[in-house]
Amino acid sequence: EPISRAAIAHAHQLILTTVQLKIDYRLYPTELGGLLLEFESSSWAYSLEVSRSGTLHLVGAHVERDENYASDIYEQFSDQFVDLLSARMAEA
Repeated sequence: EPISRAAIAHAHQLILTTVQLKIDYRLYPTELGGLLLEFESSSWAYSLEVSRSGTLHLVGAHVERDENYASDIYEQFSDQFVDLLSARMAEA
């Protein structure tokens, strides 16, 4: 399916809102019309799925330890999600 306008809008808003975090996002389309944003912090690799409807789900894997992270699913882009992402990026 083509990428939905909602997925594009939420991903765009996320990128603009988190520019101060200096995240190097890699964007990929999903088969269901969403977007997958992949990025790293100093010791975590993350995947953020923005669904066709605009929901957000962040998962991560520590690059050196057998440790994983999965956020709640956020129904929409929010300051709460930005706070979560900022906190995750600050972790070493």
